Amino acid sequence: MSDEQVPAFELVMPFVACKSQGGAYDDDSFVAGWRLAEIHAALTLSGGCWQGNVQEADLKQVDLIAMKHGATIALDDPDDDSDGTTWRFATITRWPTPVEEGS
Repeated sequence: MSDEQVPAFELVMPFVACKSQGGAYDDDSFVAGWRLAEIHAALTLSGGCWQGNVQEADLKQVDLIAMKHGATIALDDPDDDSDGTTWRFATITRWPTPVEEGS
């Protein structure tokens, strides 16, 4: 597939707070924050399990979010996007806390 044939994607809900839409915030930073908050919310609602694609640049923060939820993260091999962005498929899992004797 040539560069001219790469499909374009548009947001269903534009981030009007981003500079590209006339807003005050850097686009990449805003999108990263939105995505990381989405992962945090999913872990909160699911009790600590989540799977999905994560940009390589966000992995340290995703790992900290997983740790906050008492979970661990497992990563598949890197996959480079057509624009050079490296993505990883992540599985975040929180294992049940062992029951102490006498509890």
